[in-house]
Amino acid sequence: MLKFGDVIDFSVLDSLVPTKEVLSKREDFKKEEREAEKRVEEAKNKFLLTKKRLFEEKKENTRILNKITALGDRQMKLNKNLDSTNKQIFVRFINKHKYLHYSRRKTMRIERPIYQRKRVT
Repeated sequence: MLKFGDVIDFSVLDSLVPTKEVLSKREDFKKEEREAEKRVEEAKNKFLLTKKRLFEEKKENTRILNKITALGDRQMKLNKNLDSTNKQIFVRFINKHKYLHYSRRKTMRIERPIYQRKRVT
């Protein structure tokens, strides 16, 4: 047969047409390719889900750390207020008892007659 002035061999034409075996292999390949694409898509979805869960956990951890920091700051302020309050109470207590102790000594001296006082030697 002539095409564009050349002779074409029919055996070459027959070899160019895919056989049933080649066609079945192509179908198998396409099937495997679709399955692989499906697995890749599932893996991507799983990865995105895991990434989203990781982000949520990081957000929760950050919230907890911020709360811990705020509670620590609050505790420091409360301790500082408690310390200053305790100091004020103790100063008042000490001053009150110093005054009582002083006034008791003074009263005791005034009320005791001279002959009941201890002698200093």
